[in-house]
Amino acid sequence: MEKTNHGDLFQDPLAQFSKWQAAARELRDPLWNLMVLATGSRTGTPANRMMILHGLEEGGLLFTVNEGSRKGEHLAENPKVALVYFSPTTRRQVRVIGRARQAGTAISDAHWRKRPRMAQLLDTVVRQGDVLEDRLRLRQLVAATDDQYAGGEVPRPKYWHMYQLLPDEFEFWEQADDRVHLRVRVTRKGSGWLTAILAP
Repeated sequence: MEKTNHGDLFQDPLAQFSKWQAAARELRDPLWNLMVLATGSRTGTPANRMMILHGLEEGGLLFTVNEGSRKGEHLAENPKVALVYFSPTTRRQVRVIGRARQAGTAISDAHWRKRPRMAQLLDTVVRQGDVLEDRLRLRQLVAATDDQYAGGEVPRPKYWHMYQLLPDEFEFWEQADDRVHLRVRVTRKGSGWLTAILAP
């Protein structure tokens, strides 16, 4: 792949993001697959949360959505989202702006099967953000649902999906000891990308 004139940054920002994330994973960064995802309501009320970044497929960055949650409600009203990824081990940050859409059924089913059983059970008995009577009652519901499926596969609820963030803009930042940090913006332009180096 052809390099730009900005050091090791490639003209394909998705490939570059994947490369930086892989480097963090190889160095055993405990945050290598975490991100902050920001959404907004129809009226612009913001909300953000730490989430697992599940990888890149079909040109989008994957994350999970329980459509009964605030995140799900926001995305139904306003698909514009922003993401921040930071690795303290590699001293690199990536910011992404784009729009979210529901991934295909095959992608959602495949990722559901990879989830820990407890996560599957929790997503089945409650929707994120539901008001609970108490945590004991939640544990009882989880146990009853586990018994219901008798150790077999837990089916994916209709309201649980993988979503893709389809990026329009990336900003890559890498810390430098002399504070002349690398900062590069990559913006979608037609079928390609426009790259610009920014002041740190």
